[in-house]
Amino acid sequence: MPKEITAEEIPAILPRTLAAYVKRSGEVVKFKLRTKKTLFTIKTTPDEASTIEKIITSSSNSLEVEELD
Repeated sequence: MPKEITAEEIPAILPRTLAAYVKRSGEVVKFKLRTKKTLFTIKTTPDEASTIEKIITSSSNSLEVEELD
């Protein structure tokens, strides 16, 4: 079962993240962070999405955010 988190929790999850995805639909941007055991989701506005994407791509395990349709 996915777990919804806030943007403040992202840095704690990034070291164990295996993959990152983003789905854009209208006024909602949804990020999905996949770890070995859990799928974490974050719902944001398009304005906040660029900031979150920069945090994810600049992480120590060099993740790339993959776009979903």
